[in-house]
Amino acid sequence: MDAEERIIELESRIAHQDRIIADLDDVVREFAGRVTALERTVGELRQALHAEPGTPGEAPPREG
Repeated sequence: MDAEERIIELESRIAHQDRIIADLDDVVREFAGRVTALERTVGELRQALHAEPGTPGEAPPREG
């Protein structure tokens, strides 16, 4: 393999790695959004839990 073939092979590998990195970046961004949404939901659930009457660990009153 001469120098030109090696350069072409290296350029091809770099292009492939760039695509992989971009794909992984998309996945990381998507999951970061999911984590943010879950953190918001947990915060809302905590607020709702603390807003309900009763003591922690006590079952809520039953209707009926």
